[in-house]
Amino acid sequence: MKEPRLEDIKDYENLDTERKRALIAIVLVAIIMGMIYTVLVTFFDTGDDRVEVEESFKMIPMK
Repeated sequence: MKEPRLEDIKDYENLDTERKRALIAIVLVAIIMGMIYTVLVTFFDTGDDRVEVEESFKMIPMK
């Protein structure tokens, strides 16, 4: 049984133009959506809906 070689992979040398454009478009859309989400969360976050958590324990639970 032969091991696979990189030269045998169809897209090893380079991606064809359509696939490369689609990949770039997907990455750019994801980055833009992340930026929009970050701006909206930063702008509309009032802090009223946050739940305060007490981080100190009075007693450590034992089994």
